[in-house]
Amino acid sequence: TLSLSAHAGVPQIVNEPRRRLYEVARRRIKLNGTFGPELVTLNGNWQGDGLTCDDITLYMIVWANRQHRAIPRSLSVCYLDDSNSTMGTTLELRRSLLETERFDLLSYQRVHPGKIVAWTNDDNLLEEMQRELLINDQPVRVVKATKLVGAVINTFGGFDTEVSSQRARAAAFPFERIERLPVSMDVKISLVETLCLIHI
Repeated sequence: TLSLSAHAGVPQIVNEPRRRLYEVARRRIKLNGTFGPELVTLNGNWQGDGLTCDDITLYMIVWANRQHRAIPRSLSVCYLDDSNSTMGTTLELRRSLLETERFDLLSYQRVHPGKIVAWTNDDNLLEEMQRELLINDQPVRVVKATKLVGAVINTFGGFDTEVSSQRARAAAFPFERIERLPVSMDVKISLVETLCLIHI
């Protein structure tokens, strides 16, 4: 992890204290006043360590860059460990999944097939995708709508009737009312900011 961090240009003044910390720090679970055996980290990241957000971001940059090199017409983006790749053909999607499997192997990760979903707005591709897309020898779920990092993506137009979509519509309703007010844009922005602060 720290070698990847150094390769990405993170300065020694940041990496060196982390290296020393990881050399001497030990972790154990305490239960009823008794400490269990020492926990061993296999991939360099400690659960709950705030610095792992940086590490995960670095890993996912490697993944996204590899996706772009392997499938030049693709667009791959990440938010921490949530990722999304957009491409035009089933063949490109299959290549993307193979590169993801390779990434997992080399980074000691394991993609959970149930957490991968594919979608299309081309009905002609739907059956082909359902038939041909695999991750770790498991079929990829192909859908017409999905929720990705809090955003609902649907390919069929109109509103999705899932609860998440209903909540999104309810949250947007006050903003629609503000938009219709006969006041200046500055006043509208101030009202939206106030509304956001109330709900934080």
